Amino acid sequence: MLHKTLKSAVLLAGMALSAMPSFASGPIHLNTFADATAAIAAGTLRTLSTIDSDPFAVQGRVMQNDAFGLPAELRDSAFPTVAPAPGTAFYTTTGSAADLNTHISGAYDYCWIIDPSLAGSHIDISLFLPHVFSLAQPYGLDTLAIAISDTTNRVMLWRWDSSVLTTGSNNFSFNFNSGVGAGGSTSFFVDPGFDLNNVIQFQVGYQGRLTSALTLDPEGRTGLPVSTEHLQIVPEPGATALLVSFAGLGAVMVSKRRRALK
Repeated sequence: MLHKTLKSAVLLAGMALSAMPSFASGPIHLNTFADATAAIAAGTLRTLSTIDSDPFAVQGRVMQNDAFGLPAELRDSAFPTVAPAPGTAFYTTTGSAADLNTHISGAYDYCWIIDPSLAGSHIDISLFLPHVFSLAQPYGLDTLAIAISDTTNRVMLWRWDSSVLTTGSNNFSFNFNSGVGAGGSTSFFVDPGFDLNNVIQFQVGYQGRLTSALTLDPEGRTGLPVSTEHLQIVPEPGATALLVSFAGLGAVMVSKRRRALK
């Protein structure tokens, strides 16, 4: 009876492991260009477009006026068509030469096929910003936002302004259960009733002033560039480790029990 009980425990643990969310319904692992192109091809990773027929509630709330009180105008963003430099999974270029000397915004979304629960999940993302806006050098990115939206279009978002952003690599790591100040954010917003158990979209939004002082993107295009070096959204390591440990412990106990019965 003990043998059957332990065997059942191991099977249940194994089922729990195999039932953990897949690429389409939970964890995101975008660490290489191959990861990004696969997600783009699957339709889960996309840029936000000015003609997008599926408006996302986040975008209208992400952006703020710049230091001169100017609002950001949404522009189309484009993914790379060639592999980026080593260490970068993908990049987006927002706007064009027609937008020089204007304040623009762009974004990319990750849209889950099956809405996952992000309760207890952790995000780790590294973004390379070619130039961060300052009064001394008034061009480049001035605001970055990370946001999630649930199945009823309610929003939770974290925002970072130019006082904490740096030219070069910026890493943000925090739990989605966290609120104000998570990942060093300078502001936080959540709609009443937002449901972390039924998230359908994740978005990285950004805004800045595009000028000729900004370098061209790797394909020679004029625009506001943002490079994603890596992006991972996974359950907290502790929860996964506990589950794996439980399965391993059950296997050891069954093995010992079998030896004792010989």
